[in-house]
Amino acid sequence: NKGEVANTLLHESMHGLFYAHSELRAVTWKFWDEVMDASEKSLWLHFLSSIGYNSSNEEVCVNEMLAYLTTEKELLRKYSIKPLEQVDGRGGVLTMERLQEQFVKYVEGHIPFPKPHLRGQYCAFKA
Repeated sequence: NKGEVANTLLHESMHGLFYAHSELRAVTWKFWDEVMDASEKSLWLHFLSSIGYNSSNEEVCVNEMLAYLTTEKELLRKYSIKPLEQVDGRGGVLTMERLQEQFVKYVEGHIPFPKPHLRGQYCAFKA
């Protein structure tokens, strides 16, 4: 399916940016190390494990965080529907959608130009 291929290309391009753009990589790591609390990290690691990733590899987890949180909507929404019974360290209900919103706001000023996008595909950083 054409849309699925386009979405995959966009997702994979974020992996390339993680390694090619040092400022974006640094701010992604900073979000992981300094902004996310233990419950948010736990949610993220559980999500990755549930879709087949080895969540013990921290670099993979951080790299996938950039790719998924900037290019996925439906998968994260579906995951958020599952009952988590988790409360974050700030007293709010923890969802993937809320984690995505926080991440996008945190890193959006560090996305290189031209901003990655493909018509008809979700990307948090549309040009």
